[in-house]
Amino acid sequence: MSQKSSRVKRSYTYSNDEPVDQIALDEPTSGLVGIPADYKPESRFLRAAFSKLLSVDVNDDDALNQIFQLLTSVNTPKGSLRINQPNETLVAWTQYTAGYDIKKKILYAFTYDNQNLRSLEYGDPNEWGDNIRYFSFISKQTAEPFVEKNEWENGENTI
Repeated sequence: MSQKSSRVKRSYTYSNDEPVDQIALDEPTSGLVGIPADYKPESRFLRAAFSKLLSVDVNDDDALNQIFQLLTSVNTPKGSLRINQPNETLVAWTQYTAGYDIKKKILYAFTYDNQNLRSLEYGDPNEWGDNIRYFSFISKQTAEPFVEKNEWENGENTI
């Protein structure tokens, strides 16, 4: 005896030339407020906490990638979070994402405009000297071309 499925098939129609109106920058909104993945700080904190709880254990070699995968799950794109202030609406976004390796004393970070990971080794504070030092951090995104390759050394292809 066979049963009929109670599922209802849904279909959606759209036109490729249908205009999509963007939300004006002066319109106060908090992005996806009320939707489980909104950009309010408390929602982002919960998403980060649950992402960490649900993440898989990794070894030291994979920890750097894992931490930045977790951190980027709570980044805010420009325009997704707007803060209504008297006479203006502020547009907030994640300007940079950073992590610190306590054992190796290395800061890792990338900016909104360039997601290539950068690092800064702090080393021994006794060797820093007394002068203030500046490091370049802000730069435009670059892209590296894919390289055709059919054979890999052991451990080279991580997928």
